[in-house]
Amino acid sequence: MATLQLLGMERRPEASPEGPREAGIGQRRGCRDRAPHARGRPHPASGSHLPAEGTAPPCAVAFRVVAPCPAPQKPYTSPRPTTGFRIIGIVTLQRTSKRLHVEDHSRDVAGMTYVYPVVSRRAGGVSIGINLNPNNACNWRCIYCQVPELKRGTAPVIDLARLEAELRTFLHEILHGNFMQAQVPPEARRINDIAFSGNGEPTSAREFEQVVELIGRVKADYDLPEALKLVLITNGSLIERPGVQAGLRRMATLNGEVWFKLDSVTREGRRSINNTSMSLKQVRENLALATSLCPTWLQTCVFQIDGLPPTQLESDAYLTFIEKFLQGGGLLKGVLLYGLARPSLQPEAPRLTNIGQTWMESFSARIRALGLAVKLNP
Repeated sequence: MATLQLLGMERRPEASPEGPREAGIGQRRGCRDRAPHARGRPHPASGSHLPAEGTAPPCAVAFRVVAPCPAPQKPYTSPRPTTGFRIIGIVTLQRTSKRLHVEDHSRDVAGMTYVYPVVSRRAGGVSIGINLNPNNACNWRCIYCQVPELKRGTAPVIDLARLEAELRTFLHEILHGNFMQAQVPPEARRINDIAFSGNGEPTSAREFEQVVELIGRVKADYDLPEALKLVLITNGSLIERPGVQAGLRRMATLNGEVWFKLDSVTREGRRSINNTSMSLKQVRENLALATSLCPTWLQTCVFQIDGLPPTQLESDAYLTFIEKFLQGGGLLKGVLLYGLARPSLQPEAPRLTNIGQTWMESFSARIRALGLAVKLNP
């Protein structure tokens, strides 16, 4: 498995008599005699194309990705990396003059591929987003979705080395730089969670389990709040996959939570709101599976369509579903009930408006009467 090296902070321990071992930040694997610079030649990651030590801007953190010891190579004659080494160069945190806001969840605010910060009204602080769908592809098409140019599809192949470099870069800046002071409102200056969210269904990534392991490893290298959560925001449609289930088991050991989407329990509602034909039976089975593997909240977005709130039939069916699920032994932490915080970027956007506070509070009270906690964000 590839490991990361922070340029300018390199430490070169003697090779272990037990052979190669996992290396932490600032370390590399024990194969000194095979590294190009050990033969008096410059390593591809330390040439003139990188900033000299101590000259990079405060928000730039350079990583070298070092794979397990390569087989013996021919003498180095090219500026390109030798086989076994992959250089991603400089990973920087993009600066912006505007502060983060709950109404702006831009994925490119940090200028990275996979990692982006947001101020989350549901989380109540800074959420470090992990976007496994930079191709804007999802297996559902929710009419309130804020993803531009959303298309049907699945996550692309994930560049795990780049994701790790971006996450380490951002954590380094948030802990040791001035990101919080410069870009986060005073009332939200705390790291609340690392969240799988982004521009599509995160569990559609085949590397989902590997990414969970990667995040666990990175978390262990930083002095992060003990209560920091790892959150999966999901439509729950792919939880039957073995790799997703393994990822959820690991998440449970990392103070993880699943936020399972349930906007409607009627066939018509799911088709009109989420554009999915997933059966209610499958929803129930996947929800039960999720709750058995990791602490789980339902997340429900409520809004008006053409000026009308959900019908009495819809509301009653939703409450009946939850009641029967709990009576059958289902375990839920509660319901995250929320309205439209940002404009939809789907064709149905002109038809959607927020529901009044009175309606939301009344519906929340009916959910609480079932014995569940409700976090309300109108």
